[in-house]
Amino acid sequence: MDHVLRACQTLCRHLPTMVSGMVVLVFASLSVQAQLTQVLPQRALKQWNIPPGNYSGITPLGNGHYAVVSDKAPRLGYFEWKIEQDSLTGQVKQVTPLGFRPLQSPPTEGVADHDAEDLIFDAQHKLLWVANEGNQTLTAYDTATKQRVGALDIPPYLSSDSVFTNLGFEALAYDVITRQWCSTSESPLRVDAPARPEGLSLTAPLDLRLTLWDSTFSAQRILPYRMAAPQLSRKARYYLHGVTALCFLPNGALLVMERELSVPRAYIGAKCHLRLRCIPADAVQLAERLGSRLISSSVTDSLVFSPSLLHALAPQTQVMDVAQWRTHLDVFRRGFANYEGMCLGRRLADGRQTILCVSDAQDGVGRCGVHLRDFLRVVVLDRECTD
Repeated sequence: MDHVLRACQTLCRHLPTMVSGMVVLVFASLSVQAQLTQVLPQRALKQWNIPPGNYSGITPLGNGHYAVVSDKAPRLGYFEWKIEQDSLTGQVKQVTPLGFRPLQSPPTEGVADHDAEDLIFDAQHKLLWVANEGNQTLTAYDTATKQRVGALDIPPYLSSDSVFTNLGFEALAYDVITRQWCSTSESPLRVDAPARPEGLSLTAPLDLRLTLWDSTFSAQRILPYRMAAPQLSRKARYYLHGVTALCFLPNGALLVMERELSVPRAYIGAKCHLRLRCIPADAVQLAERLGSRLISSSVTDSLVFSPSLLHALAPQTQVMDVAQWRTHLDVFRRGFANYEGMCLGRRLADGRQTILCVSDAQDGVGRCGVHLRDFLRVVVLDRECTD
């Protein structure tokens, strides 16, 4: 995204040659449950000759192959990687780049059409769905012909005019069991907040309208969602806080990735805090039914589902904090990573599900030998999360 690119470019420009990042891992556990995840050390993609990119979304294609989108690609399409994970630990062992796969571009192609932030693969219908933040669209492409074959209907409250600049579609998920799509704006909509997150008071709620589409490609339900309280300073040169990825788990639960980024005026000391939070399957279903009663057949009318109603219902949606970690930029290590995409990885030998997370290094931005790097990170979920 443009605001992240500006932050990273300016940050690297002001850092000395030996500036690097330090990763602090925080393993989150629920107050009444045992630890539900294991966050593995991140692996730099450079070691496998993966070129620097703006990798913002990832989805499994099957047989260890994955499609990855870049929000600054020269044309519409995706990269195909083969990713090998250890069957016991889940750690990434090898990543093999298999090339760039172009997709059909619109007749009136522009820069906005290249802002692909996320994607999902519908294996049953051989369709690749792309979330484009530049023009606020969710579009399907046939993987055989590469042609555009459909799109989800975008309700007015999620239109380009309804989101703050560069805070639109960043995430897209698909449930193969119920055949439902889920997406949201990255941060609260204009109708639900008076300003972007960095301009809000510390007590202001950060509520999102997680929207679900059914097989008719029409928006049907709203799942009210309240983001976690901020942990980083908003008194910064650059600040971001929002949902960058969504992923349905095999049991129907919805995994949410929240990214909070703060770059201070001195640049050194920049932090990126990531949270994985889970909405259990029964909570998703309950919220869907509740939402359908409240919004009736007029889900496209934001006035029916008013901001006051959203703020009242969002805290009631059950959410479990599953994992979190933080990356830093300082003078000792080079591990700063801005994670924007996630998807299901392989199942381990003991039955646990892994999640693959990919970071966006803004095409390796930097200078004087210091450049941001792209990483993969694996999160191993306890079976309690997925069974």
